[in-house]
Amino acid sequence: MTTYAIHAAATIPWQSNLAPIIKEGLSKHGIDASITSSLIKETDVSILLGPNFWKKVEAKGNYIVFNRKFLGFKPQDVHENVAISWDGFNGNGIFCVKDINPQRLNVYLNDEDILDWQKKPKGNLLLCEQSDLGRCTRWPSVDAWYKDVKNNNWNVVVRKKINPENIGLDAWLKETKKQIKNIKAAAVLNSTVSTELFTFGVPIISYDKGDPCYAVSNRLTNDISYFSQSVRREFLTYLAHCQWHYDEVRNGQWWDVLKEKEGKRLNEWW
Repeated sequence: MTTYAIHAAATIPWQSNLAPIIKEGLSKHGIDASITSSLIKETDVSILLGPNFWKKVEAKGNYIVFNRKFLGFKPQDVHENVAISWDGFNGNGIFCVKDINPQRLNVYLNDEDILDWQKKPKGNLLLCEQSDLGRCTRWPSVDAWYKDVKNNNWNVVVRKKINPENIGLDAWLKETKKQIKNIKAAAVLNSTVSTELFTFGVPIISYDKGDPCYAVSNRLTNDISYFSQSVRREFLTYLAHCQWHYDEVRNGQWWDVLKEKEGKRLNEWW
């Protein structure tokens, strides 16, 4: 019999709150998952809440990550949704998306939320700061990446790391829309900020496959492409199938889709 453990840090509120919800949802499928704060792998399948604490568990393979949402600007989207994937997260995750429901995007985004492309040939490059979690092998540190990004012919504007979970949704929206004025493109390593900026019409330059928007991003600062609105909507719809509301976790609906590890990684979408 396959065994399951939910790895959650008792000192982190969102993890300690979500762990029993996951357990309840799995019980709907006859799975009795344990809840643990162990930093080592204990079961056949490891369910990890957030990617930061559990690298030793990841190294053993066969794990599922619950991580920050991709889409949505309403309070319930920010605080009650998680992206769920096998054997990696963000661009490196396998989200097992098969059947597409075009209406699922409308759960998270209204038409007015998806802004037209910002086409500013003489605009600035927005450098998006992020936590240094050792997830990229091309640079020894995130500071080394910052230095490389700044060593080009663009005028670089630095975006300090902020998110609605930390400063509040209204303040985040106001600050973000202020930051993207006069921006031609955003430089992203592997942060979920790319999904939000992509929604706001800012072209993304990805430097790592861990970026959730890697498949629809640019690689060079001097060659910016603009995907059609239909492709943008198609990708955003795919992202809407990568995340789940707590109610869908509690009733076990997410497991109907993710119980079989299959499909390509998000960075291979295109």
